[in-house]
Order: sequence, then structure tokens, then C-alpha cells
Amino acid sequence: MQRDILIVGAGPSGLAALKALKQHNETRKWTLVVAEQRHGVGGVWLPSAPTPIPPDLPSSPIYDSLTTNLPHPVMAFYSHPFPPATPLFPGHPVVLKYLQSFAERFDLWSHIRFGHKVVGAEWDPRVSKWRTRFCTRERKTPEMANASEHERAAHSEEMYDAILVCSGHYHYPKTPDWPGVTEWALHGRTLMHACYYRRPQTFRHKVVLVVGAGPSGRDLSNEVATVSQRMYHSVPWAWHPARSATPIVHTPSSGIVIKPPIRRFHSNAIEFEDGTQLTDVDIVIAATGYFYRYPFFPSNILYDPSQSPEAPSSASLLCDGSHVEPLYQHMFPITPTLPAAPNLIFFGLPSKVVPFPLFEIQALVATNLLLGKTQLPAFDAIQDIPHSHDLPNQKQFAYCNSLAEWGGVRDWQVKDWVVEMYAKKDILRKIWQDVERRGEEHVQEWVGGVEGEDEWINVMRRLIALGEERFNKGG
Repeated sequence: MQRDILIVGAGPSGLAALKALKQHNETRKWTLVVAEQRHGVGGVWLPSAPTPIPPDLPSSPIYDSLTTNLPHPVMAFYSHPFPPATPLFPGHPVVLKYLQSFAERFDLWSHIRFGHKVVGAEWDPRVSKWRTRFCTRERKTPEMANASEHERAAHSEEMYDAILVCSGHYHYPKTPDWPGVTEWALHGRTLMHACYYRRPQTFRHKVVLVVGAGPSGRDLSNEVATVSQRMYHSVPWAWHPARSATPIVHTPSSGIVIKPPIRRFHSNAIEFEDGTQLTDVDIVIAATGYFYRYPFFPSNILYDPSQSPEAPSSASLLCDGSHVEPLYQHMFPITPTLPAAPNLIFFGLPSKVVPFPLFEIQALVATNLLLGKTQLPAFDAIQDIPHSHDLPNQKQFAYCNSLAEWGGVRDWQVKDWVVEMYAKKDILRKIWQDVERRGEEHVQEWVGGVEGEDEWINVMRRLIALGEERFNKGG
């Protein structure tokens, strides 16, 4: 049976979805289209250049020095390892090249329409298809330099049987609405979201406060501290040395001062929840995450209170900025007001996870559902509806395994060594940074010629042993 499938986004989850669909003989007559608004694959791993000026948003929050926060053998698609001798925590150009090689290896390029932004998707019950609108922008050329945005854009409409939403959730910055922050910023000070950060030189001789305990908050604190006059790092109490058994710890030589969460801003001070204040901060960098948003859906399909003040009478899904519900398995809408599944599937919503393998198993399960090899349970039989997409630590692995079992994906299971290495990811990254500080020759002593799963496991176990010995001794 002929089917027309639209995949929104050519980032890692979109590539995984396309690869899973292409590998079946039953889909050879299907039309598989990936709409990618940018001019390359990679999603968040494709840098944004140049960085726009607020309020315009960058296409990607990638900063110059970004590396993975997971060792690449853990992070990689099961079907496509990183090349031999890849540094254990590769920089973003290496990851982008890896994703490009994934598209090349599995012959995905011909299905991807670059410069195609989905601007509308409405279900048409008369034909049981998605009426989808696109805005197509050509890559700028010297001849088009003086053309208006309207002249460079073309609009079109197409019909699809199913939409796979693979557009990611690292585009719309989430900045807390702290009391008094607007007045504080009027006095020659700056509040910026981490999505605009690219390199530390901008902050030379400034007094900087970074807010956030995630990977970017930690990275930016350490990097900016090398050039700033003073560096403060505000973290949740769960990560603060005063209350946490596993606090964020910066090396004494960095000079970084840990602060608790912000309570409010005053015209000339920042007040924290412990009652202390700072009066010398020039710049606040909010590494405070991103909103989930899908602006191409009308409110009767997906209601986002931040975008539509009045709730529609028959909204099918709710997106409050931090999650989408109700979804079965974090993917499939379970509401009778939407067209029968699997006409709409969400990918990559879980956070605090190992992303690429999770995308891979989601893609395999979605493909089985689209092929009719597995079925969604009846709405009234579904008991477990997630109200959060956070799947930290073991929860993510339990989710992937249960999804594979339910979705009829045979011989797929999270590998035991992946769980082992994930539990040690922080010490692995710390010791690897120490290796890199010693120079490229030292890096190659560890990874030169290394390939294959067993060899990488051996390298990581040796590094963990070295790290535990060195750091437990305070070295």
C-alpha cells in the first residue's frame, strides 16, 4: 500500500527515523520526505553562523569548544559506530561529520529537502491526510544579497498520511522570569541565554554569573573563568555543596565561586536564596534549558498556552513548554480527538538520556507501527501516561528496553556495558580532559588504532580505573 510520510527535521532523530523506514522492502513504494529548514543535516550539531542578535534565535546553540558529554561508544547509534581512533569525547565538528556519514552510508540524502520549513500542519478528515504547508528558502547567494526575505521564499502545500515530528527541543530558550531582572539590566548590565554563547573572549575582564547545573552551565563556567575578572556559578540546591552529597565541584585554581539559586534581582544587586547578595556582576548567562514548542500545529491539534492565551474547545494535545501529553511511550498521541494512530508520532522528547540509541529504538518501533506489525493498545487500556519526559539514569534504559519489547523489535536491548559506562561518565570525562591537556600525542596513546566494541570497552575501563585512582588521591 502506498503511503506518504513526512519527517520534520534532519537532525539525529530524523535521520534515524528515515533509516529505519528505508530498510524495509514494504516501504519501497512509499514516499518518504524529510523537511529540513536549514541547509544541512545534523540538527543541533550543525553550527549556526553567524550568531544572530537577540531577539532573533540561533539555529543551533553550539559553541566553539563544545564536546560531547558522553563517550562516543555509548552515544553512537548501535548500527553506526564512530570511526576508529575518534577521541573519546569528540568535538561537535566530529559529531556533525559522523551524522553526515550516517546519511551517506544509509543512502538518505535523496529524501531530504533542505531549506524547507514546515509552517502549518492540519488534519483534513475529508481525505484522512495532513494538509502540510511549507516555506522554502533558497541558500543566499551574492546575486540574492539585496533580495527581500519574501522574494527568497516560496510557499507550497502537500498532503501526507503521517507526520513524524523530529524537530528537537533545543531551539526556544527558557530564561527564568526572576523578579526585578528588567530593572537590574537597565543599569548597563546584560542578561543573556546560553544559546547565544560561542566563545569566552567576549567576557574578558567582566564579572560573570552563570546560572544552571547542566553540561552547558558547567562548561561555560569553566571556560569563561579563564578570561573573566570574577566568575560565579549559581546552581540548584540539589547540586550545592551546602546541601548536596554529590555537589558540583570546581577546581580551586579556577577561582569559581558557587552560589545558590537566585531569589530576585534588585536595581544594583542580585539576591540569592541564602540571603547573600552580589553587587559586582556585569553579565548573567542563563544556562537554564529550552522550551518544547511545535508552532506549525494549530491549537486544536496541539495547544501551547504560551502561544495561545485562550484554550480551544477541543485541543487534542497539551504542550506546556516542558512536555507534551497525553502520549503513550513518550511518542504516540492517545486521544480520540486526533486521527487514528499512527498518523502522528513524536521523536526525541525524553531528556537526560543517551540520545542516539534512544532515537534508534524509537524509529524501529514507529516503523513497525506504520507497517502494521504492532498495534497501539486501546485508549481505555492505557494506564501509564507520562507527565514528564525526564528519564535520568536507569529510567532511560528501562524505557528503551520496554519500548523494544512492546514494539516487536527483536534482538534489541540496551547493552550491559553501556549502562556501566554511563554510570561512570563524569569520571570518564574528567580523566579524558586531563588526557587532552597533556597533548595530542597522549590522546593517541589511548585511542590510536582503537576500533571495535571490545577495544573501546577496554579503553574506557582502563581510563575509569586511572581516574578513580588519581582523583581519589586528590591528584
